[in-house]
Amino acid sequence: MKQFLKIIFLFLIVLSPLRAQNFGIAVEDQVLSALINPAAMGVGNSGGFAYINRYSTDQGFLNDYDLLFSLGNLAYSYGNFYGTDKHLIASGFRLAPGSYGGISYQWYKDSTEQKGGGLGLSFMIRPSNSISLAVKGVDLNNQASTELGFGFRPLFFSKKLASRFTLSGDARIEDSQWQEVSLGAFVEPTDGVKIFSDYNFEKEVFQLGVRLSFSYLEVGSAMDASGDRAWKDGTFQALSSFKKQRSLMEHSLHKAIEYDLAGVILDAPTGRYSSEFPRKELRSLADFILDMEKIKKDTTAKAIIFKNQEFKTNFANLLEIEEILKEVKESGKKIYFYYDSIDNLPYSLVASVADELYLNPAGSVFLQGFSVTNFYLKDFFDQWGIKVHNFRSHEYKTAYNSFSESGMTDEEREALQYLYDGLHTEMIRMIKEGRGSRLTDTAQSLIDRGPFIHASQALAMGLVDRLTYEDEFDAVMKERKLNVFKASLSTGNMDYDWDEAGQPVIAVIYAIGGITRGEGTAGSSIGSDSMVRAIRNARRNPLVKGIILRVNSEGGSSLASDLIAREVALCRMGEHPKPVVVSMGGAAASGGYYMAVPASRIIASPASITGSIGVITILPEISGLMEKIGIAVDTVKTAENAETGNILKPLTRDEEEQIREYIAAIYDQFITLVSEYRELSIEEVDESARGRIWTGTQARERGLVDINGGLTTAFGVMKELIQTENELRLIEIVPGRNPGFLERMVTEPFLGRIKTESPLPEDLKNLMMMYQSLSEYEEGEALYLMPYTAEELGVSP
Repeated sequence: MKQFLKIIFLFLIVLSPLRAQNFGIAVEDQVLSALINPAAMGVGNSGGFAYINRYSTDQGFLNDYDLLFSLGNLAYSYGNFYGTDKHLIASGFRLAPGSYGGISYQWYKDSTEQKGGGLGLSFMIRPSNSISLAVKGVDLNNQASTELGFGFRPLFFSKKLASRFTLSGDARIEDSQWQEVSLGAFVEPTDGVKIFSDYNFEKEVFQLGVRLSFSYLEVGSAMDASGDRAWKDGTFQALSSFKKQRSLMEHSLHKAIEYDLAGVILDAPTGRYSSEFPRKELRSLADFILDMEKIKKDTTAKAIIFKNQEFKTNFANLLEIEEILKEVKESGKKIYFYYDSIDNLPYSLVASVADELYLNPAGSVFLQGFSVTNFYLKDFFDQWGIKVHNFRSHEYKTAYNSFSESGMTDEEREALQYLYDGLHTEMIRMIKEGRGSRLTDTAQSLIDRGPFIHASQALAMGLVDRLTYEDEFDAVMKERKLNVFKASLSTGNMDYDWDEAGQPVIAVIYAIGGITRGEGTAGSSIGSDSMVRAIRNARRNPLVKGIILRVNSEGGSSLASDLIAREVALCRMGEHPKPVVVSMGGAAASGGYYMAVPASRIIASPASITGSIGVITILPEISGLMEKIGIAVDTVKTAENAETGNILKPLTRDEEEQIREYIAAIYDQFITLVSEYRELSIEEVDESARGRIWTGTQARERGLVDINGGLTTAFGVMKELIQTENELRLIEIVPGRNPGFLERMVTEPFLGRIKTESPLPEDLKNLMMMYQSLSEYEEGEALYLMPYTAEELGVSP
C-alpha cells in the first residue's frame, strides 16, 4: 500500500495542480463549492467558513483575498481584488439523487462606482459513483460564458480508496472558443493530508498544493510554477467545516459520544419531525439506526453513553434497537447507561446491551413483566336498557368484549396468556443474556419481587452495577480519560462518496395507525386512498426497484384493508411488478396483517403483535333505554330491512342472521387470501386464525410470517430479492395529510385531556372512547380489528 501511494504522489507532482480557488467544478463539493460551483452545495458538505489569500515570496500577503460564510445551502462571500470589493451570494440544492442545481449572483464595487452584477447558474450530475459532470453558466446577464467540468475516480472498485484519488478536467467556452483548458488531480494518501495539482494549458501554469485537515479545521497552501516566477506566487487557505473530516489527529482522540437524542422513538417521520434538525426528544427508528451505524464506524469513538434515555417506543422497536446496539458493542465500543430511575421495558433493553448500568442512589428499577386489566360494561348497560350487539366471526375475536360481556371470557384469557408468555420469554432472554452472570437469582424470581425495587435492592440483586449521582457518573467517565461529546451538538461527518443519479431506490412506505377509507393522517392513521396511491406510485416508478411496507397497525375497516392488500398484490402480478417486503412494527394484526399477506416476504419482530385473523362488527341498541325514560319510537320504511342498525330499534332474528352471514363471508375472504399467498391449506389457516393474536415468533411457527427481524432484516431481504450487493438508497414515504400547526394546537391537547385528564366518571369516559373508536368507521362496517391496543397490552408507551 505504501509503495502504491508513493507512485500516486510522484504521478501528481509530474501531473498538474488544481488552482487553489478553482479546484474542478465537477469535483469540489466541500466548503469552497460556493465559489467554484454552487450546484455542488447541494451535496451537503459545504457548510463552514473559508479564508483565501494570494501571496508572493517577495511581497508577502497581497490585497487579493476572499472570505466565505456558508450555511450549507446558502453562502455569502466578500473579497477584495486590489482595491475592488467583490460580493457573491450563492445557493445550491439537490434536484434528485446524484443531480444538483445552483444559482449565484456576483457584483463588484471600487472606490468610485458600483459595478454591475453577474448572474450564474450551474448544474452537476453524477451518473455513477466514479463519474461527475458539471456545467456552469457565468455572467449570464452580461458577457456570458460557459464552464464545463468532469471528474473521475479510477479507484472506484474500492469503496475504501475511491474517494482518495480523483482526476478532474475543466474548460471554458466563450465566443465559441475553447479556453482555460486544464487537467488536475487530487489525492489523500493518509487521513488529513490532501495533495492537489493542476495544469492550465492556455496559461502554461502549473500549481501544486497541500492542505492538512484537523477534524473541523483545514489549512494549506498552493504554489504556482510559471516562467521566471516559478514557485514564488501562491495562495494560503484556511477552512473550517461544519462536518467532521478525516483528520491527522483523529486516532489520538479518546472519544465517548453521549447520545442525548431520541427520548421518543417514532415509528415513522412525520410533519413534526425533521431528520436534518431533530428535536432532542424525537427520533425516527430508521434515523436512530443510521445514527448507530455512524457511531459504529467512527474509529475515534471508544464508548457511547446514554443518560436517562427513556426509549419511549413499542417492544418490537426495542428489540431492533437491541440488535443495532449489540453491533455497536461488537465494533469494540463500550456502552454505558445512567438513570435516575428506569422503567420495565427500557430496563430489559439496557440489561441486554449495557457494559455498565449506573443508577441514582435515590432511584429505583420498576420491573414487573406484563399485565392487562380491562373493564366490562354489560351489566352497567343492562341497568340502563342499553344493549351492544357484538357480532364476532369467532370466540377469540374479542375487540369489543368490554362492551358486550360481564367479564373476561375463557378464550380471551387463554389468548392473552399465551401472547404474554411469548413476550415475557423475550424479556427474560434479554435480562439473562446481558446480566445473567451478575444476577443473584434467576431473572424470573427478581421480576417477581417487583415492581418497586429501590436502588440499594437493585444493586444487591445485581440488576445495576453502581449507585452514583449524575455528577459522580461524569467523574467516572473522566477518570477513564473519555472525552465526552454530545450527539445533539454534532453536525455529522463529511460524506466523501459520490451519489449516483438514477441509482435504483427502495421506497419505504409507512402504514401507521387504524385503517379507514379515504385519506389518512400521516403517521397516525392509514387511509385506503392515500396508502393505495403511495404504493401504486412506487410500483409505477421505474427507479423504484422494491417496496418495504413498514406496518404498525391494529387493523380497522375490512374494505379499506382489502383495497390496500389488492394494491400490494398488484406489485407481484400486475403491471410493473416489483418485490414488496413487509416489516412489522409493534403490531400488524387483523387488518394490519390482511394488507401484508400478498407481500413477497413478511418479516415480524419476535415482539410484534400479529394474527387476529377474524372479523367483528358492533351495533349498539338503546331501545330499552328509550322505554325506561318514556320515549316512544316508531318507523316508516320502504324496505323490509331499511332500519337495520338503527340504535333506537331492537334487531330482529332475521337481521341478526343476515349480519352473521355477512361476517362469515368476510372471514372466508380473509382466510382464503391467507391460504393463497401463504401457501397454507384453509384448515391450517383456520387453525391459526379464529381471531387469535400471536407474537411474531408464534406467527412464524404457524407460517403466518417468513422471518423474525426488523427493518435492517428487511433491507437484507430486499437486497436478495433485487439481487444486489450495493447499499440501498431509501426514500421514506408517509402517506396521508399532515395536520397544520393550528389544527395540532387545537386537537392534540383536547384529545389528550379526554384520554388522561377528563373529570368525567370512568363509565362515561369509556363510552366516549367507544364512540371515538366507532366514529372512525362506517356504521355497522365489518372490521378487521385486534382485541387490544399496544398501549393496553403494555408493550408500547
